[in-house]
Amino acid sequence: MNYARKQWVDEAVQYPDRFAMQTLSGGMVNLTPSPGTVDTVGTPQSAVNFNHLECGVLDAQTAASLIAIDLQMLKDAQGATEIGTVTLKNTKSLPFNNSRKTIALKKTRRTLDYNVEIIEATASDANPIGDIVANGKQLNGFALSYSGSSASVTIKYKVTGGISV
Repeated sequence: MNYARKQWVDEAVQYPDRFAMQTLSGGMVNLTPSPGTVDTVGTPQSAVNFNHLECGVLDAQTAASLIAIDLQMLKDAQGATEIGTVTLKNTKSLPFNNSRKTIALKKTRRTLDYNVEIIEATASDANPIGDIVANGKQLNGFALSYSGSSASVTIKYKVTGGISV
């Protein structure tokens, strides 16, 4: 909902500071405004008008807070991107493979909701790489392995996300 701006108008009178005085008992007096001619009726200073203003301020503050949260999440997401290179080695013969290696993250994540993307994989020999698997996610790292028979594979990877909650 959009805030409907209220145009406040000052009261314009002939005598803005004039009052009629009525003497009461006990040394008390009663002062009553006596403005003379009223040229412009001002906006009433009422609970309805002030609460309308308060709601507008609250809405603006809430919107600013949400924008600040979004900006922090964007900043966190940008800072969460890591690119790395690792060489995995397989010393077993097919059908066995012991290439699994744990990769430490430079920045610890707040959640396991991060992605590991394989950018490039190069085998050290003519044997196949097979599938590259990223698993065993932890807040501070994950594991990489390949399923083929190559003696070693150099993998370039990119990790994104997992910082904002």
